[in-house]
Amino acid sequence: MAEYRCHYIKDGERQTGVVLEATNDSAMFLEAEGLLAASGFVEMEIWQSKRLVGRVTLGSPAGLIGAGSGPALEPK
Repeated sequence: MAEYRCHYIKDGERQTGVVLEATNDSAMFLEAEGLLAASGFVEMEIWQSKRLVGRVTLGSPAGLIGAGSGPALEPK
């Protein structure tokens, strides 16, 4: 398990940070989105030590998953 620090962002500034553990970056992104949805914030940065893993905004990646709910395209 790797340690990550998640910072809530408000008006472009880092707010409260939370330290979490996850098996990899992908698992951390999913965990971060759940935290973000329950927080009242709309953006979060994810760090592992000095490495910026990425940013999550409310609605992603779950928003991307939901985007696939339209009609399926037939293969050619």
